[in-house]
Amino acid sequence: HKQTHKHTHKHTHVQVKPIMCAYKLVTADFDYFGLKSKVETFMIGYERDLFLSTHRQMFCWMDEWYGLSIQQIRRVEDQEFGAAERSSRRTWDLDNPQKEGGEGGRA
Repeated sequence: HKQTHKHTHKHTHVQVKPIMCAYKLVTADFDYFGLKSKVETFMIGYERDLFLSTHRQMFCWMDEWYGLSIQQIRRVEDQEFGAAERSSRRTWDLDNPQKEGGEGGRA
């Protein structure tokens, strides 16, 4: 990583500057008798796994964003969003070759 680390003896303290702290509140309301508990538990577990995966990726990609200004990070986000959107659009076009309104579209 680009961060500088002091190699210190095990009895000395290393001072670090916090980079980010994230708090997330997730609630799930599924008001259908018999399914409420199972569905809410599944939804909370899914969100937890999503957050953990995202934060792990963010840590692993630290070399890409550490030291950038917020404006530079926003540009990277915009570029990544555009690439993901283009990829998603290509996948959609491959999955649905007959576009609505075109030849062979829905009747």
